[in-house]
Amino acid sequence: MDTVDLYLNAFEDIADGSVTSVPPQLQDLVEADNPEEKLDVLFEDATAEIFREVFNLAGTNQLGQHSTGVVADGEIEQDGEWLLWDNKRRRQQFRLGSDARSKIKNYIDTRSEQHDVEWFLIIAPEFTEQAEQNALQLEMQVGTDIRLVTAYAFVELAELWRENYAAESRELPLSVFRGSELFEVENAEALLQTQFA
Repeated sequence: MDTVDLYLNAFEDIADGSVTSVPPQLQDLVEADNPEEKLDVLFEDATAEIFREVFNLAGTNQLGQHSTGVVADGEIEQDGEWLLWDNKRRRQQFRLGSDARSKIKNYIDTRSEQHDVEWFLIIAPEFTEQAEQNALQLEMQVGTDIRLVTAYAFVELAELWRENYAAESRELPLSVFRGSELFEVENAEALLQTQFA
């Protein structure tokens, strides 16, 4: 089985903060002494690998574990537009509190000095309703789409893309993430059907 398939199969477990040990099939894929830290790194690595290998996004660049300063976990460039993402491994639903919002605003402000940041994805196991309102507030503040993506929806999108749209030279259009609040795969599918029909 390819690494990316291992990641897809375990993605929801890796995202879940109540899972405390690395799934056995992923043991060799990450170096870190502490299992918690190992799982955080795996979540970021898995996300980057899925963007790169499944969605064919060559412009994917992992930042989180690999850089200093205030940065998101990763960025993707497509046709001069940029998407930033941040992984949030949690036991409970993620609520996007004021600390997280201020960090994300910093990530976006810092990157916006160099690039046109269109989308900011937060990938977590689940979100509170409050998180959706907080995302909208943040969006109004920064002028960038703030998209909440559950680990489940991310895997669902990967499977949909693979089954119906993936092709050698075809990238997932980042515009599937346009919009606010919680990401719905059905909406992305409608856009993909229009674009690739």
